[in-house]
Amino acid sequence: MPENWVDSVPDAIKAIGEKRVREYAASRHALALACELDSFEKLEIENHQYLKHHPEYAVSLSHTRGISAAIASKELKSIGIDLEHANRKFKPEVSKFFLTDQDDKMDLLVLWSAKEAAFKAIAPLGLKETLVLKDLVLKGDSVLFQGKVVSKWNSQTHDGLITSVAWV
Repeated sequence: MPENWVDSVPDAIKAIGEKRVREYAASRHALALACELDSFEKLEIENHQYLKHHPEYAVSLSHTRGISAAIASKELKSIGIDLEHANRKFKPEVSKFFLTDQDDKMDLLVLWSAKEAAFKAIAPLGLKETLVLKDLVLKGDSVLFQGKVVSKWNSQTHDGLITSVAWV
């Protein structure tokens, strides 16, 4: 990252702590690289969906415990990415916030990550005023909303990290 990367981090993020500052800056540096831009200082994201100064890019960011990522596309309407450490533990009762009877059976952490990515890709489209993870159903490689396919998704686990991407 450039030496002056901290200068571009908003004060509200700096107030959270150094770890969050690094994740914030790293995800935006990755976004600048993904968009082949010279600088990441003016990467203002509008509607959690595209870059204000480069609206031709659909974009998404993610970070978790010291890892950051970005994804960008000029060909897609919207895109979402989520990262999770594969060894992350959460209580089974948390699944009530995202698991539905209609979801394909899969590892709960993969399901969580895929729905997070799908949410990031779908929420900006305004399909519902208040979209929640349980509104989304994963069937095969499709994401359904109210019974209709609205997105595709894919997850991979590599080096202890789950990376999920969804796109419209």
